[in-house]
Amino acid sequence: MPEGRRLEHAEAGYLAAHLQELLARDPRVSAPELRVTVDDEGVATVTGVVATDERRAAVAHVIADARPDLRVRNDTTVLDLSGPSSQETVS
Repeated sequence: MPEGRRLEHAEAGYLAAHLQELLARDPRVSAPELRVTVDDEGVATVTGVVATDERRAAVAHVIADARPDLRVRNDTTVLDLSGPSSQETVS
């Protein structure tokens, strides 16, 4: 974003919705449950859970491809599907 330019509230909301849709549709991320907010200084914050480390890393790439003028704060986490760390004995 150009130095000193701030986003209007409505513009930030529209942009957040657009980025959220991109993250849902792009096959690199494919996560419709992610939430995006954009502040008036041009920082896009992404929250939610993704399936893999690769998809988490792709979040920033998808946004950068669409809007290279934004900074990305990727607060997503990777879903842990490893199960319990020890076996339970049933008698």
